[in-house]
Amino acid sequence: MSSHSVAQELHRLSQDLAIASERLVAIARAIDSDRSAPVLTAPAASPDRLLTVPEVMDLLQLGRTNVYDLIRRGELESVLIGRARRIPTKAVSDLIASSAHVEPVAH
Repeated sequence: MSSHSVAQELHRLSQDLAIASERLVAIARAIDSDRSAPVLTAPAASPDRLLTVPEVMDLLQLGRTNVYDLIRRGELESVLIGRARRIPTKAVSDLIASSAHVEPVAH
């Protein structure tokens, strides 16, 4: 893979993470403004809760391939339970926190 392709991929991923981060901020604001909002319930916010890949896809607004790429690169922690892949809620929060420091790649 050329350095230009790598730079393009990093730029695309940083944009995807920025969009996902904005979505999570909007969800958090909605919860703060309306505690009865069914967007995330207390168990979903628990740091011990394990999320499925589709749940993470929905939260981050990323596709399946991007989520598995994050897992493969070690940027998103996951566990296997039998054949089922699960992602701790804290791992998603950590990913978002770490992405807040990523600068977009200039063209």
